[in-house]
Amino acid sequence: MINDEVIKEIYKRYKKPVKRDELNLPYFQEILSENNPIDVDDEKVEIRNMDQFSPFKRFLIRSIYTVLEFEHMVAFVFNNHIRFLDKESSESHIHLKPEEKKSGLFGALFHH
Repeated sequence: MINDEVIKEIYKRYKKPVKRDELNLPYFQEILSENNPIDVDDEKVEIRNMDQFSPFKRFLIRSIYTVLEFEHMVAFVFNNHIRFLDKESSESHIHLKPEEKKSGLFGALFHH
């Protein structure tokens, strides 16, 4: 199950993008093909069944930190959000990373 603790651990563990060949995009393209089909080219990934005007329909491959497989979901991890695509339905979800609170003198001055 993907809960808040799992999401925190994902952000903690994946702080920079992995190499492109480590993403294993053809594998994920295959397992998502029935319910959340994706197209992959040299630069981007596009979710085919998503609204044309959605800001999350396309994303650059170089901005993907990693791709993780869970029992029912595939997670595309980015710096400030995680895009979850369901393997068994056309559902998808986005988790937006909460802003980190500034500490110390800088935080006290600019973030009351």
